[in-house]
Amino acid sequence: MRFRSNSQLYEKVSGGEDAADTLVGKSTITTSLGRRKESWLFSPIGTILIAILTAIVTAFISTIIVSHRTSSTNDHLTTNGTSHADEPFLTNETSLKTEAPTEIKGCGSNAAEARALGCVYDVMMQDWMSAECYDSVLTEKYLANNNWTWWADSNAERTMSNEEVALGEHDVVYVAQDYHVKHCIFAWEKFVRAFRTQSPLISELISYDHVIHCRDHTLLPALDSTKHIRGVVAPTGYTHCAPYDVWIKALPENEHSSID
Repeated sequence: MRFRSNSQLYEKVSGGEDAADTLVGKSTITTSLGRRKESWLFSPIGTILIAILTAIVTAFISTIIVSHRTSSTNDHLTTNGTSHADEPFLTNETSLKTEAPTEIKGCGSNAAEARALGCVYDVMMQDWMSAECYDSVLTEKYLANNNWTWWADSNAERTMSNEEVALGEHDVVYVAQDYHVKHCIFAWEKFVRAFRTQSPLISELISYDHVIHCRDHTLLPALDSTKHIRGVVAPTGYTHCAPYDVWIKALPENEHSSID
């Protein structure tokens, strides 16, 4: 929003003949003592004072405009004209950044090792990861907006509760294809949030193989739930975490060397 200052209005100054003569263009009058009295407004001192006052007012107005524009940009991020100021993935964005590790951090090969290393299990990635790479706000948002059924076996004979899955102690879990589609969208959003805050990244977010995985799962036709009740298998992983400037020197190797 731009501010437009009102035009300055000048009113006639009361004060008898001196003021009247000034308004009609006379800058001096003869006093009874025969001396010329200069109007202070047109004197060198008056000119300097007016210049100083103008500079101060201009600087003040400029500061207000810049401050307002900055506040508007930060508080009203929009997409296609729709405000997202109240969305958790934006309002909590500034709280994401943590002290970044200076090396690639792993989480071992089982739940006990992962916990001992301070890692956190992320249900949306089906991965154990270092706390620096865990985005609790985003994960909780996706879990709250969905209600998946988890199975412990490929025959869909035993279900698993959300709490059991969240422990991350299972080797694999079976879930409907819809989960995998949203998992891929989640990974995309997680990457952008980490990029914007310069937060550490898990290896899947910069892995071309994971892109291929998401491409295949999102482009597959929807599975008939009556024939494929268990959906797709999701193995538990133990991922690695590092800032991008560390990853760039040791990017994950790709099984897919070219676009297929």
